[in-house]
Amino acid sequence: MATDRLQSSRGIFECFQQAGCPTMLLSVQYRLHPQIRDSPSSQYTVVHDVSVAKVDPQAPLEKICLLRCGVPTGLGAVWNTAKVEAGSIVAIFGLGTVELAVAKGAKTVGASRVIGIDIDSKKFETAKDFGVTEFVNPKDHDKPIQQVLVDMTDGGGDYSFECIGNVSIMRAALECCHKGRGTSVIVGVAASG
Repeated sequence: MATDRLQSSRGIFECFQQAGCPTMLLSVQYRLHPQIRDSPSSQYTVVHDVSVAKVDPQAPLEKICLLRCGVPTGLGAVWNTAKVEAGSIVAIFGLGTVELAVAKGAKTVGASRVIGIDIDSKKFETAKDFGVTEFVNPKDHDKPIQQVLVDMTDGGGDYSFECIGNVSIMRAALECCHKGRGTSVIVGVAASG
């Protein structure tokens, strides 16, 4: 895919052109990561027809919901990437949109314990609605969070999900899994360098 960049006082404008596809002009106000384009922030976006869902004209607009990348990413990490099984112990680092979707996906498949880890205790109450059964605030412990989780789970969890993009948290997510049979899924995009 060829990319041309034009600088403007209103932000960054990018023009993408792919063979056999119309030109797409996206007005992007910010960048999340060099590999991530945030086209839902643009006023108009041209997409392939397979990416469009027809909405019944009679459907009430206040009840129609478009799911951006966060929810499908979280659910897909649980259902398709990790293939979490019923009865599993799942640890989730962070309690933002993607992480709450991970929690909902884990609870949906029957995880027995869904442990949410976040430094903002205010998020814990909302996370219960998404299936989180236990909460850990790393600031409340003297030990590294991975050791706290290993102790809580009698040797480590079956699955862990890191959705923040922090390399030290990625390591903690890996180390909190049960040695020999645990699976750690890294969803977050780390900064380059």
